[in-house]
Amino acid sequence: MTTFAAGAVKGPEIDFAAISPLIALAVGAVVVLMAGLMRSRLVRTGVVPGLTVATLGAAIGLSVWQWDTQEPVIAGAMSIDSLTLGLTVLFCAGGIAAVAMAVGSVAADDAGHGEFHALLLASILGMVVLAGATDLIALFIGFELLSIPLYVLCASELRQATSLESGLKYLIIGSVGSATLVYGLAFLYGATGATGYEEIAAAIAQRASTATCSCSRASP
Repeated sequence: MTTFAAGAVKGPEIDFAAISPLIALAVGAVVVLMAGLMRSRLVRTGVVPGLTVATLGAAIGLSVWQWDTQEPVIAGAMSIDSLTLGLTVLFCAGGIAAVAMAVGSVAADDAGHGEFHALLLASILGMVVLAGATDLIALFIGFELLSIPLYVLCASELRQATSLESGLKYLIIGSVGSATLVYGLAFLYGATGATGYEEIAAAIAQRASTATCSCSRASP
C-alpha cells in the first residue's frame, strides 16, 4: 500500500530553463554566504561583493536568454513572461548599484559581508517571485522573502541606535502588514475557493453574472 501511494504521487513539471534566473539568485546567495565565512578579510571585502555582482549579472544574462518565454511554471504558481523578466533585470541592476554603494560601508562590516550580501540577494529573489506570482501562495512567499531580509538589513549597523530602531519599526509594521495580507487572502480564498489569479477572476465574474441575472429577473 505504501509503495502504491508513493508511486501515485507526482510532482509538478518544472521548466528549469524558464526559472533559471531564480535558481541563479538562490544558488548565488548560498555561495556568497559560504564565502563570507572565510577568515581572510580580502575574501570578505573583495571576493564576496564580486560574487554578488557576478550572481546578479548571471541572473540578468539568464533573463535576456529567456526573454521570449511566455509560460506558466511550477504548476501555474508563477508566470515567466516579458514583464517578469524585465523586472528581474531592473531588480538585479538595482542590486548591483546597492553592492557598489555598500563597498566600505559600516553596515557590511557590522553585519558581516557574507550575511549582508546574501540577504541582499535573498531580498531580490523575493522581488522576482513577487513579480512573477500568479497564485496567492506564491504572492505571499514572494512578499515575505522580500521583506524578512530587509528587516535585518535595516538594523545592520549594530553600533547605531537609529539603525536598530529602524529595523525594529520595520519589523513591527511589516508583521502587521503581513498578518493583514494573510487575513485578506484568506477571505479571498473563502469567497472564491481558489488561489490562482485566473480562477479567482473567473469565480468573481461568475458571481457577478449570477447577481446580474437575479436582478434582471426580479425587476418588473
